[in-house]
Amino acid sequence: MERPESALSRFAYLMVVQRGDLDRFRLLSTTFRQRPVEVIWDRRVGDRRRSGDDQAVDRRSRDRRRSAPTSWDNLGFLVARTELDKEKK
Repeated sequence: MERPESALSRFAYLMVVQRGDLDRFRLLSTTFRQRPVEVIWDRRVGDRRRSGDDQAVDRRSRDRRRSAPTSWDNLGFLVARTELDKEKK
């Protein structure tokens, strides 16, 4: 059976912090400095879709976005896990 530490070492993490929450960004960056974690800002500003009078046709049949997880509203950040490449371990 694989030890939990070795299982976790196969992964890197990306933390996306809500725009403008400087204290949380600094805390997460400092806390996870020695781990395979990248802390970044949420770069979204608004909806990229055009509306109204534009000639562009929206080919999407429905909105693909899901509602944000509760951690986004409650904690102010999201965590995504990605598997490390073998040569990056």
